[in-house]
Amino acid sequence: MLGEQPLNGRRYGEGSYVNGDWVDGPWEDIAFRGAIQPLSDRDTQQLPEAWRTSARWKLYTRTRLRPVSVNDQTTGDRIYWDGKELLVAAESNQFGTPRGRRLKHYRYALIEQELDDEP
Repeated sequence: MLGEQPLNGRRYGEGSYVNGDWVDGPWEDIAFRGAIQPLSDRDTQQLPEAWRTSARWKLYTRTRLRPVSVNDQTTGDRIYWDGKELLVAAESNQFGTPRGRRLKHYRYALIEQELDDEP
């Protein structure tokens, strides 16, 4: 994959509300390879309206990541890159067939977060 590099982040388990405040579940470190690029205006328009002003990056990877899910009560995976903490917000599966081969990768929209504590 063009521009692929080693990346790391955190995956949080199921969280819950405690006294009205959201508390993330326990986390584990994740390591994978991927390419991060700026999000185009066209990509931005395909996102839910709530994320259109905050999503700035997209990630291509062969590793399945976990985006934010209100239904599953999970926080999306967080990726640490270039001094930034990026939240995996939305997923779009991509399939291609370069020169007859079937290539599978995932594309994710990323939202920059305030950096808590980079691993």
